[in-house]
Amino acid sequence: MKIRLLISAWCIACCALLVVARQTLAADTGSSAIEQAVKAAYLYKFLGYVQWPPGAFVKPDAPFVIGVAGSDEMLAAISDLAGHHQVRGRPITVRRVAAGSALDGVHLLYVDEQGYAQADQLLKQAGRKPILTVTDGGDGGIIRFVLDDGRVRFSIALGLARRQSLVLSSRLLSVAASVDEGAAK
Repeated sequence: MKIRLLISAWCIACCALLVVARQTLAADTGSSAIEQAVKAAYLYKFLGYVQWPPGAFVKPDAPFVIGVAGSDEMLAAISDLAGHHQVRGRPITVRRVAAGSALDGVHLLYVDEQGYAQADQLLKQAGRKPILTVTDGGDGGIIRFVLDDGRVRFSIALGLARRQSLVLSSRLLSVAASVDEGAAK
């Protein structure tokens, strides 16, 4: 009788553990989806707070082009948002990029964690072109996303933006978690 009670208690405990584990995994997946949606919204909003030099657009009505190196989910999140909006009267197009891809016409280059293997090469390709580079943490981008107490924040390397002939709005700088005004390397 005691053995049956122990086995029943053990089964109930295992079931409860599985339920908690499943809820935790579901919460993590939801958190990831929310994080991606927030980052996609930031990318869209960044376009409105950056001034590109003359000649960055081939025509007055040319679209903003966002190049994405990374996960399919993030590409989809950005594409969904971009397909329904314009910035300064310009449509937004999104395309996948990889190391060695031509970055001509790209205005914003986003590299997420899945694109890190290509980050160095892509950032070198961006070189001194007027491309707003955005990365998930790490080094190298003009804007770097960081998680701060579960919230998506960003840091800005202002010297790098200047090197790439981009002017960032004071409003954008005022909401950044940090701004490094030093000269770019």
